[in-house]
Amino acid sequence: MTTQPIPEEYFTPDGVFVLKPDYREVAMGLKPYRIKGQGCAFFILLFPLTFFLIGLVVSCGLLLPSAVGEWNSYFRLREQQATTTAQVVDKNSRRDDDSTTYYITYAFTHPDPNGEPQQYTNEVSVSAGEYGRLDRGQAITVYFVPDDPTISQATPPAISDPIKVSLFSLLWAGFWLSISGFMTFVGFHSIRRDDHLTKHGQLLHGTLTHIKGDTDSDNDYMVKARYQFESPLGIPLEGKDEATRNHLKSYSLPPLGTPVAVWYADDTNYTLL
Repeated sequence: MTTQPIPEEYFTPDGVFVLKPDYREVAMGLKPYRIKGQGCAFFILLFPLTFFLIGLVVSCGLLLPSAVGEWNSYFRLREQQATTTAQVVDKNSRRDDDSTTYYITYAFTHPDPNGEPQQYTNEVSVSAGEYGRLDRGQAITVYFVPDDPTISQATPPAISDPIKVSLFSLLWAGFWLSISGFMTFVGFHSIRRDDHLTKHGQLLHGTLTHIKGDTDSDNDYMVKARYQFESPLGIPLEGKDEATRNHLKSYSLPPLGTPVAVWYADDTNYTLL
């Protein structure tokens, strides 16, 4: 059982316990409160903000136009579709970690607005069975828009196609933007909260109601403290805080009722010094 008294650096001359010795002079009223590493918070915030902006660019610049294009193609094919015979000119497959996607490229001829024959090509994904059944040079029926033959596909127009693209775009954008947006919001909120605490805080005093030291999974000694104090209006408030204090493993922690110093901005924004 540890019997050594806690080092003097954890107390002010008038016996106020300071969990964070870096703020000892703040607790003594000799220095203004400044959050350590506050400037780094702005740089850390750049990470979720950058991911949020990337997601916004991808969503608005790629996913949204892709979904709109799929719906446009579907409606135009449904209303103006024509069929023609095309020829398979190429086939290939692309494998990722989980699956293989099969593609064929077909070509067909259709008159341009001047009546001149114009060749159009398109690459589409097909099932593994169709991929194995189709050979280069084989004739297939394709569906296209006569006014815009660049819109074509190897299967009849089905509403499931634009729905699938829209759902994928929505899920991807929703997941990416919600996670990165939430992290960005939390970061901004934390910076504003810390800034308010720094600029508008004042020194108050309270008492220690609970304190305990535990060794975590990294073998760090975590000191966890609970405290109570009164706001300038006399409202009773409670708080808790913790800090890694490895050099206190062999020391006894201060008893309950020990005076503590609190930096207070409002009833929801304060911290133990």
